[in-house]
Amino acid sequence: MNSNPKKSQPPLSPLSLLILTLSLFLLLLPCTSSTNANFQHQFKEAPQFYNSPNCPSIEDNNYICSDELVHVAMTLDKTYIRGSMAAILSVLQHSSCPQNIFFHFVSSTKSNSSSLLHTTLSKSFPYLKFKLYDFSDELVSGLISTSIRSALDCPLNYARSYLPTILPTCVKKIVYLDSDLVLVDEITKLASTPLNKDQVLAAPEYCNANFTAYFTPTFWSNPSLSLTFANRKACYFNTGVMVIDLEKWREGDYTRKIEEWMELQKRMRIYELGSLPPFLLVFAGKIGSVDHRWNQHGLGGDNFRGLCRDLHPGPVKAPQFYNSPNCPSIEDNNYICSDELVHVAMTLDKTYIRGSMAAILSVLQHSSCPQNIFFHFVSSTKSNSSSLLHTTLSKSFPYLKFKLYDFSDELVSGLISTSIRSALDCPLNYARSYLPTILPTCVKKIVYLDSDLVLVDEITKLASTPLNKDQVLAAPEYCNANFTAYFTPTFWSNPSLSLTFANRKACYFNTGVMVIDLEKWREGDYTRKIEEWMELQKRMRIYELGSLPPFLLVFAGKIGSVDHRWNQHGLGGDNFRGLCRDLHPGPVSLLHWSGKGKPWVRLDANRPCPLDTLWAPYDLLITPFSLDS
Repeated sequence: MNSNPKKSQPPLSPLSLLILTLSLFLLLLPCTSSTNANFQHQFKEAPQFYNSPNCPSIEDNNYICSDELVHVAMTLDKTYIRGSMAAILSVLQHSSCPQNIFFHFVSSTKSNSSSLLHTTLSKSFPYLKFKLYDFSDELVSGLISTSIRSALDCPLNYARSYLPTILPTCVKKIVYLDSDLVLVDEITKLASTPLNKDQVLAAPEYCNANFTAYFTPTFWSNPSLSLTFANRKACYFNTGVMVIDLEKWREGDYTRKIEEWMELQKRMRIYELGSLPPFLLVFAGKIGSVDHRWNQHGLGGDNFRGLCRDLHPGPVKAPQFYNSPNCPSIEDNNYICSDELVHVAMTLDKTYIRGSMAAILSVLQHSSCPQNIFFHFVSSTKSNSSSLLHTTLSKSFPYLKFKLYDFSDELVSGLISTSIRSALDCPLNYARSYLPTILPTCVKKIVYLDSDLVLVDEITKLASTPLNKDQVLAAPEYCNANFTAYFTPTFWSNPSLSLTFANRKACYFNTGVMVIDLEKWREGDYTRKIEEWMELQKRMRIYELGSLPPFLLVFAGKIGSVDHRWNQHGLGGDNFRGLCRDLHPGPVSLLHWSGKGKPWVRLDANRPCPLDTLWAPYDLLITPFSLDS
């Protein structure tokens, strides 16, 4: 299945961004040798990631030496630990064989923080396969010259030159990654970069960069030095992302070659930029080719001001998510009708497509059985955008199991009364009342989700909410809310109407998150019951709030119980001003930006609320685009 080519004016050339290198000047702190400093942050535990079925199995015998592993090397220190944790999570999250990745972390002995670093990693990534190695600053402290920025002079920056001697000799090839980046694609693709017999490493090259600027006039004015690059098409490359053949490195003693240039730098100043120039002197013009998509570097700005920089234009594809081993298998025969599936229903339109994409990603990302989730999307026939919406979904989520259904606005357009906010009068808002007739009759139970939310928990827990024989749906109830405010004085002053809630403990619930038994709904013809209230509303104004009050009139006081953690709603503020709101105390499984303010709008306007940053990691948009035909 495929997703929409994102377009702007003029159309953007596609760029599949695979690594975002965040060389953040503003976050670069001087290298510290403090022995007692504690981490400034506590980290939550990451989910466990499982291999897909076609991943090779690896024998425990001498496990670390297996050629089936992808070996990733990184430096690790207290200053950059937060960036490292994000980088590790991104590698695992986007890998089809995350259990076949082995991390090699190198930390400074001078910081005396190895034990603390090991504990931090183990607590946040209890299933991570890794080893922590000590790096002695004395190896390089006598070779380092001051550079244009103190952070570049940290001895640990030079540890990448010593990896072939630090790591076990049986480890033949590694992917080296800096701590200020995240991957958004499969690391195996990068690790499988071919190297010919003369190439020791591979990295993206940037031949349009001003290569002479990386060395001083002293270097270029010295004939014996400037001839270093004779017969080499020397181009700049960034050492934050490299594929390295450790066997060739060891055979060629390249650590010693780099040290020789550092020794010369101590005698005569031939460069300014820390650990990078020695790599260029030894390897520039001799490295294997890697597509630029693998290092969208420089996002931290230059080395002086660290100003913001834009991404190159292009879409980003969501990763494929795999089931954990204990997920039930589902037969292809009449797949959509399987009771083993979790059925999720959402409406879909051009206005909210960005929110929908984030919601979908959050559902998949936090599921242990993401391949057992089936999405039912309902879109308006009037918008004529079904084909584009289908393409958008399929390209961003090529492995998503979904079906797109048409909803005719004519079903409800004659029943809708104007409400306090025009957005609430969209016919598609009323489609949730028609889901039992739109979806296949073999689908018995669904989780309905709005488009302005993200899950941070396992959707199966919500989907398994029990309903007794008299309950058609379940949702979190809020009995402290002023229930009378949802209806007009006309309603409450009419005895025959106000008796609607007699013998019912009627409480407000939000219809953006519901578990619905479609069989009971169909049997009770609840769509018709909702329509009857909408018809009455056309004759006498009994409510103001769009599609919500008819649901309350039919179901309030009769629904199944769901913990409040499953709908932390109202984060979009009220229906008038959309002001920022705080989270309610207690655990959170779902964040819902109901109300006027939407996180993507506020983020784009550079006026985000604090909680909007919790939505941002699920945003798949790279550049603004239009979903118009």
